Amino acid sequence: MKTAFIYTDAYLDAFHPDVVATQLGVDTFYNDPLTNLHLSILGYERVLKRIKDLATRWVAFP
Repeated sequence: MKTAFIYTDAYLDAFHPDVVATQLGVDTFYNDPLTNLHLSILGYERVLKRIKDLATRWVAFP
């Protein structure tokens, strides 16, 4: 997660989006058989809180 948002602040400052849209599948989850990304529930919580802090308006798709 430390590197996930390295450029995000700069991009949001440069583009000033009206809304941020995310696709929130579970391929990153720690036991997903298709990937080896190993994101925990705590990791998801941190990512979602960070997006909420960065986005003025946010739309999340499953």
